[in-house]
Amino acid sequence: MLLNDRQLEATEKKIADINQAIKKQTAELKALRYDSESIKRGMAPFKCIKKECQEEIRRYLRLKNKGISALPKTIELQGLGKMLVEARIAKGLDQMEFAKMAGVKVTQVHRDEVNCYYGIAIPRANRILELLGLTVKMKIS
Repeated sequence: MLLNDRQLEATEKKIADINQAIKKQTAELKALRYDSESIKRGMAPFKCIKKECQEEIRRYLRLKNKGISALPKTIELQGLGKMLVEARIAKGLDQMEFAKMAGVKVTQVHRDEVNCYYGIAIPRANRILELLGLTVKMKIS
């Protein structure tokens, strides 16, 4: 999950590097007279990683551009941490801005988000939601 614009830029560069690697490897394999099916199989891991990177970029940009409406309407409780990260991005706040709002250091926000707020207590999650102007309703069934 991309957490900030710096990671977005790094992922875009990674895609460019993968494209170059695919081009170079394909040329080398052709020079060694590999058939097209073998080349395709050899490039599959590169293409898989590229696709994952592209999906991460799409998700991040969707949150940034569409705001809160891009958030899922329902989540499983174990998805709360990821949703908190997505909500911060959707609200247009970077980690530094959110850290100031929360009265914590940016390193704390980064550490929490990298771990998707693993093990977060309900009162703390509620405080973060309040800072973001959101509420969560629970339904037990």
